[in-house]
Amino acid sequence: MVAVDGTWHRKCTVLDISSTGAKVMVEESFDGLNLKEFFLRLSTTGQVFRRCGLIRVNGSEIGVSFSEEPSARSKKKKISQAV
Repeated sequence: MVAVDGTWHRKCTVLDISSTGAKVMVEESFDGLNLKEFFLRLSTTGQVFRRCGLIRVNGSEIGVSFSEEPSARSKKKKISQAV
């Protein structure tokens, strides 16, 4: 997990994942962190990641939803403008 602005990061383990979100076990405290929006790195090189938002907290496990990709938003916008 990495802050959108890069000010914090936390090691975590993905317990379950789908196309819309994931369940993650965070290895360190996340108290006081802004979890409204962050990145979940899905590879050790950081080249595969998803922008996330917090859904729920259950101890050290959190549920996150994947935000829509910017390219998908722009495609929807172009389609709606064409109609």
